[in-house]
Amino acid sequence: MITKIDKEKLNKFNSGDIKAVIFDLWGTLVKDESIDESRRFLNKLNKIYLSIKSINCVYNYLYKLSKRPSTKLNIELPGRINFISKFFKIIMSEYQESLKRQEQIELDKVFNRIFNSLNIKLNNSQLTEVLGEYYKSWSNMTKLYDDVLPTLVYIHNKGIKLALISNTIFEGKLHDSDLKRLGIFEYFDFTIYSSDVGVRKPEPKIFKVALEKLKVNPDKAIFVGDRLYDDIKGAKSVGMTAILKEKGTYTGEEEIVPDLVIKNISDLKLYL
Repeated sequence: MITKIDKEKLNKFNSGDIKAVIFDLWGTLVKDESIDESRRFLNKLNKIYLSIKSINCVYNYLYKLSKRPSTKLNIELPGRINFISKFFKIIMSEYQESLKRQEQIELDKVFNRIFNSLNIKLNNSQLTEVLGEYYKSWSNMTKLYDDVLPTLVYIHNKGIKLALISNTIFEGKLHDSDLKRLGIFEYFDFTIYSSDVGVRKPEPKIFKVALEKLKVNPDKAIFVGDRLYDDIKGAKSVGMTAILKEKGTYTGEEEIVPDLVIKNISDLKLYL
């Protein structure tokens, strides 16, 4: 169901003038329950729980690593509760500061800061493994909306280029592994993650990088996302057509106006 239509943009879609469609990930292609305003408190608790669960996975990994004779890792881990508490406090502080600066948190550097404060020294290989352990709990959340795969197939078969831009603190290759597991990675010409580029949406740079890689002018591309500030504002700032996948009430961002509002990703079939 379409809730808002810009006639000029509608004519543009029907003319076959669109050469590329770029998607956001969380809340757009992949389910994100946190956008349900009626469950805001429970969603916050769930994310805190997932963070603690992920940190606990890191602790378990370090404990096993410290017991391996082959690693020669001479560390003395603090108590589990103290470790989780200190880890959680630092990573949440870093994340909030990164949002204020509109910069991407560098998770490996944050981890190194945390481990240095605990007198834990890891080599690059061990740090990579730790990041993977931390991501596991979040990876289990990655589930597609039912209409995503058939819509991507439809757009791909029309010869329209597909790409993805996502804000994330995790390495892009971890998300790409999830997309492969879900069976949609092959339909994208490429994927771009803020963790790899160093800036987050709505920073114009991340959108410009995508357009350059696609070799498509902004007026020939559309961006589809579920957030007014990150997705719609960012896409419109570089001249792209911006489509909002509507999820709930947006407050304080009423001045950001999308070119089109849809309820489901499959609604795109009506215009492409």
